[in-house]
Amino acid sequence: MYCTVSARVAQRYVLDKISDERLRVYVVWGPYKERETEADARFAAAFVPDPRATHFWTETPAPGELFNEPLKPLGLGPHSAWDSFLVYAPESRWGESPPPPTHFMHRNVEGKALNGVRLLEQVRDLLPAQDKEGKLPHSRAPGEENR
Repeated sequence: MYCTVSARVAQRYVLDKISDERLRVYVVWGPYKERETEADARFAAAFVPDPRATHFWTETPAPGELFNEPLKPLGLGPHSAWDSFLVYAPESRWGESPPPPTHFMHRNVEGKALNGVRLLEQVRDLLPAQDKEGKLPHSRAPGEENR
């Protein structure tokens, strides 16, 4: 399963290197060319054991199809969400459909192939730095509404 290699890259280069609890990774496993099964996905999920990663299994291409329209402006075609990494900034807002990602990597797109070092840099650049006391630059005073 090619996806296990990609999963290991995400764990090794991003999750192992960034301890920030705000980081979230969503891994969607599905039957590529109708070969993989839920049992294969359970096996592969062990390659991303970090508790900030949430794993999903789908028997249909529906989750990937949700990204067809948002990925069109990036020059990606149908089924492009499979075997891809979509990176979203913390301020990204999701409506009825996902927004275009801030960064993406896909093995079939020239210049956008999965690269662990570049993925780490992209994710780090999107996480606002914390000050010495662990507060975010955008922190609100206690009692202020979350917006």
